[in-house]
Amino acid sequence: MKKLIFSFTLLLTALTANAQRHNLPIDEVAAKWQQKTISNVQDGSFATLLRRFDETWPTWSIKNVRDVMAKGLSKAVLDKETGYTIINDAKNGYVETYDLGTDGEYMSACIWRRANGHKLLAINLGQPTDPEIEFVCFYDYNPQTKTLTPEPNVLGKWDRIEPSEKLSYKLPHVGKELLITEGNIDANYTHHFEWDGMRPVHKFVEQITILSENYDKKWTPMLRTVSQDGEVTALDVVYSTNDGTAETIRVSLPWPVYADNFHGGEVTMQDINFDGTDDMQIELGLLSSTGTNVFYAGLLWDEAKQKFTECEEYSQIVNASPDPEHRCINGYVVEGMKTTVQRWEWKNGKLELTEQHEENTYD
Repeated sequence: MKKLIFSFTLLLTALTANAQRHNLPIDEVAAKWQQKTISNVQDGSFATLLRRFDETWPTWSIKNVRDVMAKGLSKAVLDKETGYTIINDAKNGYVETYDLGTDGEYMSACIWRRANGHKLLAINLGQPTDPEIEFVCFYDYNPQTKTLTPEPNVLGKWDRIEPSEKLSYKLPHVGKELLITEGNIDANYTHHFEWDGMRPVHKFVEQITILSENYDKKWTPMLRTVSQDGEVTALDVVYSTNDGTAETIRVSLPWPVYADNFHGGEVTMQDINFDGTDDMQIELGLLSSTGTNVFYAGLLWDEAKQKFTECEEYSQIVNASPDPEHRCINGYVVEGMKTTVQRWEWKNGKLELTEQHEENTYD
């Protein structure tokens, strides 16, 4: 009987402790995290670092992430209605949550290995409303003292372009580059921070300008120009997959074009690899002094993966024109009095130049 009472008491204690967990509003975490060093961090594993942060600054989103980590799941959809999803790649030092709704708390976290044997932990927390906020907590993990010490100034000094706009953060899942974006719905600036062995260091900034906004269906993508130093270097193509998530493909221009001279961005939906499904042909603009040579990007729809992928060879074809009757892509290059006519065909999933001849431009 005593054993039964003792077991019941332990169970009740555990349930009471769980019920007493008090999750903090993340604006409170934002205001206070810099003030406290976290001690008793027994090892440098990603799970332990997250656990000690969560025990010090408990939040709803990190609790959910830790529950998924404890179950050994790589991905979990906790709310099908809003699409609230957790990605767990703790083996590679990365976790994140995302929500397709409009008011959910979100987070991501990663670690970098420092040259001095320490680790840099970054935890990104945010929510879109009540209040709208996003920030990153940076900590140095010292394996000798077993502490997490706040490093609020780890990024050093870097110049903002739109100081009045909020910041959003993209922690690295693959690679080590940190991205910080500032701006509004029409144009924003993405700052690139590269890892130097001890911290992320500001290297360059890209300007992102929206050309077209509709991407409620995969056939109506949103296009954004990517610029550095006043020159357009790439296009971001944003489209929605069948499950509602947004996918982005970055298409590089053959060479930079001054922003004022860039007039590309027109999207044509057509079957360019002749597999029976529409693909995207995206005009990259007039990229020569003749005004007649136009380059395009070709994005192929993969029915199995439900995604578009870029065909790298397509952007090599000048004035590309799909010919479904002969199942080839025709192109031509105008160079003064000479025009080079080309024929490209699909072989083993790639485009190959199969025919080429020259003609007089004015014949």
